[in-house]
Amino acid sequence: MIEELRIKGLGVIDEAHLELAPGFTVITGETGAGKTMVLTSLRLLLGEKGDGALVRTGHPQIEIDAIIQPTATVAKHLAELGFESEELILSRTVPANGRSRAAAQGRPVPLRTLEELVSPLLTIHGQADQWRVRRSQVQRALLDTYAGEQHQQLLARYREQWAAVTTLKRTLDELHRDHDQQQIEINYLREVITTLTQLAPQVGEEEELPALIERYSHVADLAQTVGDAVQTLQGEDNLVGVLDLLGQCAAELRSAAGLDSALTSYSDRLAQVEGEVADIAADLWQYVDQLSEDPDELASLQQRRADLEALMKGRATTVAELLDWQVEAEARLAELTGSGADPEQVAQQLAAAQSQLRELGDQLHRSRHQAGLRLAKIVNRELHELAMPQAQFRVQVQAEEPQAHGSDDVQMELRARPDAPFRPLGDGASGGELSRVMLALEVALGEQAEPGTYIFDEVDQGIGGHTATEVGRRLAQLGQTQQVVAVTHLPQVAACADRHYVLRRHGQQTSVEEAVGEDRVEEIVRMLGGKADSDPVRRHAAELLADKPWQDRERKKEG
Repeated sequence: MIEELRIKGLGVIDEAHLELAPGFTVITGETGAGKTMVLTSLRLLLGEKGDGALVRTGHPQIEIDAIIQPTATVAKHLAELGFESEELILSRTVPANGRSRAAAQGRPVPLRTLEELVSPLLTIHGQADQWRVRRSQVQRALLDTYAGEQHQQLLARYREQWAAVTTLKRTLDELHRDHDQQQIEINYLREVITTLTQLAPQVGEEEELPALIERYSHVADLAQTVGDAVQTLQGEDNLVGVLDLLGQCAAELRSAAGLDSALTSYSDRLAQVEGEVADIAADLWQYVDQLSEDPDELASLQQRRADLEALMKGRATTVAELLDWQVEAEARLAELTGSGADPEQVAQQLAAAQSQLRELGDQLHRSRHQAGLRLAKIVNRELHELAMPQAQFRVQVQAEEPQAHGSDDVQMELRARPDAPFRPLGDGASGGELSRVMLALEVALGEQAEPGTYIFDEVDQGIGGHTATEVGRRLAQLGQTQQVVAVTHLPQVAACADRHYVLRRHGQQTSVEEAVGEDRVEEIVRMLGGKADSDPVRRHAAELLADKPWQDRERKKEG
């Protein structure tokens, strides 16, 4: 659970401090207030690549600090790393120029370690993250989590047996190889592992490097294009800009409003547009200011990309796969330099180990099948409450050849209506539908998973009215066992939260404030699109905040 989050020098945020509590917290604010920057700060804590372009003008670097209550699993990992603490204290800095830094418990750590520590504690659900749930291995992991503790113990036994079988296979293969062939492989593995260690690639770098190179290669073009856009907006010398025209129009309408008050709202709206355009122009100037031509940096990036591509060639298509290859290569190297068993004896051991592996795989298959039926029942119930009354969700568990995760291919499927075919999750579903499926899954998994933090962005995409209220209630329900934080623009969702933070923009700065009492009512009124002094809208806002029947049900259960 995240206890504190401090953000400094990130985008429009000068400095912000959030004290998060258990339960359901929402973050709201007008467009451009910096809600996205809060999510960016959390992604940085997950070890994602930092972008120096997001450093706020006047700050040397982005600074993210967090205090997190670790789960038992993460606490054990901390102890293995030599950290002694009941709290996980993390920091991440991203300078405008130079390499970013990460620290845990005040000690520098690699970004990969930061990811290992935080990823079990923090799950982000946004439109950009939905692709992950389409992967079979992610769906299998979700099903294994839902299946419960006994299933997890069975899975652990299977993985141990798989490791034993894999080791015996490699040992037996090694015994049948020629010594010269062994030495060639040993030399090859040592050389590649050394090169990999020196390069120290980061997950996702294969996608980020081309974008950075493209940007550095076209700095002049970018500066010219954006500069022209700013000139068009602001005007220059005798050239009238868009802002001048907007201001002139607003002034003329204000004057005409003396003859017809109906024009007042149009004048006000034009004034708001003028302010937004002025903000955009200022942000574009900041973008131009941070552009710089650096041939050395460009050459360094190009060389790193070439080195990375050379390492990945024939081994992996992504850095994540390359790092997995490195782990396997190191294990293989250790086996090559330490093997010396009798082939016949090893063959007998392998046959016995494979037989036991098949038995464990059969048990695991039956357990997953039963868990899939239970999970589908809960998810379908949730989807029907989330305005998808005809939707059907199912979990297909098909037997396959034994692998490290078991002998199953897990496929979650959805059909939006009875006359449609079942399709793999994510194929053909809209963003809003997929968001609701993810929410239903998290509600089902919430009671089984270790306490953690779930961040929802755009979970209310494409919905409103009663459906929005139901989404808010599901988030609140999930918040009874997990810490839930949602960025939302819907008042029905915001009203369901236990705690409410509002991002407000003041000129070029953004503040983060907790909304309580009348302040929260006023924020709900704003989200409803009403005027602050409108009694009917205020009553509606108060009713939304007061209407929490699921809390009444929980109190009855406790009683």
